[in-house]
Amino acid sequence: MRARLHLMLAAMLTVAGCTGNRVVPLVAEPLALPPCRSVAPGTRCAVEVIAVTTRSRAPAELEQSVFTGERAGDLDFARLDVGIPANHVIGRIERGEAQGADPNTIFALVGAAYLGRTDALHEIKGELQLRAPADRDILLFIHGYNTNFGEAVVRIAQLTRDMPFAGVPVLFSWPSRARLAEYVYDRDSVMYSRQYLSATIEALARETGARRVHIIAHSMGNWALLEALRDLHVRTGLALKGRVGNVVLAAPDVDVDDFRQEARAILGLPESMTLLASSEDRALKVSARLAGNVPRAGELVDGKPIQVPGIIAVDLSRIEASSPGSAHGGFANQPQVVTRIGALMQRDDLGDGAAFGEALLP
Repeated sequence: MRARLHLMLAAMLTVAGCTGNRVVPLVAEPLALPPCRSVAPGTRCAVEVIAVTTRSRAPAELEQSVFTGERAGDLDFARLDVGIPANHVIGRIERGEAQGADPNTIFALVGAAYLGRTDALHEIKGELQLRAPADRDILLFIHGYNTNFGEAVVRIAQLTRDMPFAGVPVLFSWPSRARLAEYVYDRDSVMYSRQYLSATIEALARETGARRVHIIAHSMGNWALLEALRDLHVRTGLALKGRVGNVVLAAPDVDVDDFRQEARAILGLPESMTLLASSEDRALKVSARLAGNVPRAGELVDGKPIQVPGIIAVDLSRIEASSPGSAHGGFANQPQVVTRIGALMQRDDLGDGAAFGEALLP
């Protein structure tokens, strides 16, 4: 049985292009890079990310990792500066395959510092004040299964650059061990982190001066988000209505029946909710088999995305069919998808589902 589970997880990892244990280099940068929001594409620049996490800090010998895949007893915080190369192509994270790769041509951490809660919120508030009033929004990203901390950081930096998003990016990183056989541990870590995510969303909405907190959750991270929003709705009612902005549920690795229940319970809290689904997502097909052949919310059911009143459902199958093996990360690695999400997040809503889908199709 265990061998069969490992084989199925191996298939999931292969078809999904999951990140695993790739190390993101931490390099010393002699000169400060310009903020990406202030320079044109084709210029090397930096994205500042504030991380909120339930991971444990890395020991001194693993300092480059910043945080491990083990669970902490409380929230922790950090500031990360991600250098994005001048040769960056939308939808890609340029990497160095060999040790000592030129940091000018790859994504790299060019600065990292641990923060306390007060300092982290102060940093976010200060960064928001540097933006024009219309750009004083937060983008909160919650990653999926098999993702180490560094990979989660560079993913939100890539999204911020490619959308592009002019506000402040914040990462919520839960403790994934980023190993093939740790699917169950990762799933339990998501559940462990849900109350902390709820508290994080509330703090970002109430204590930073942000106009709105937009949220993108990917894969297994959607389970933490749905639970967190439900908790927030129970505790605060609609007190934060208008402060939680556009929510994008990308390839949710969530039981389809659980998804319907959770989604109905939180309608009215976010300004809009958009589900991105695909028939090409083979990673979710494997996950469904592990779950007793119950479909996942990011799959198509009877040939179309699941329908929940009040949620925009977008079928990305036609786009992702042209890039076999990348469907699970299509929200970030398909240029027409990531830029469309970015353009629509600059508005007050994500628009009509049909119009959204049509704009994505070639």
